[in-house]
Order: sequence, then structure tokens, then C-alpha cells
Amino acid sequence: MAVNDITIKADGAFGMIGTRRYLVNAGATAINPGEPVVLASTWPYPYVKAMATSKPTIRTDYVVGIAQSTSTQTASASGVVDVFPAVRGV
Repeated sequence: MAVNDITIKADGAFGMIGTRRYLVNAGATAINPGEPVVLASTWPYPYVKAMATSKPTIRTDYVVGIAQSTSTQTASASGVVDVFPAVRGV
């Protein structure tokens, strides 16, 4: 996917929502700012990945939010990505 698939148009009534930092598996596809992010695994750590085309699937994919930063993983090391969480009202 490309940078800024989704752009936050304006701050909310009480300012911009904060971000949460999530782990990204080593060797995973890069996550760019503005891309939807879904949960890749939950145990033992909550890893995330970029949402694929034609997703999410009900009861299968958990949408975490929209990436705020570029992921930092490499082919041999896990990394992190900052995500605007998908919360009610946003």
C-alpha cells in the first residue's frame, strides 16, 4: 500500500488523539503512515501488520487503527509502529 491511504482531516473537539506503539514481526511488509493496521498475533505479544486489500473480515480481523509512523522492522529484527487507535467517536 502507499503512504497516506487514510488521512486524518482535522483534530477532534478535544485535540488530536494519541498514539499507541505496537510490535511488528521481523520480515513483515513495511507499514506506512496512513495505512490501516490489523492485529497479526496476540500471544505472547500483540504484533500488528498492514491490512490487506479486501479486508477486514468479520470475526477474523481485529482493526487496531491507522499507522502514524513508518514501521521499523527489518528482515531479521522485530520493530515498532505508532498507531492512532480505532476508538469510538473517531
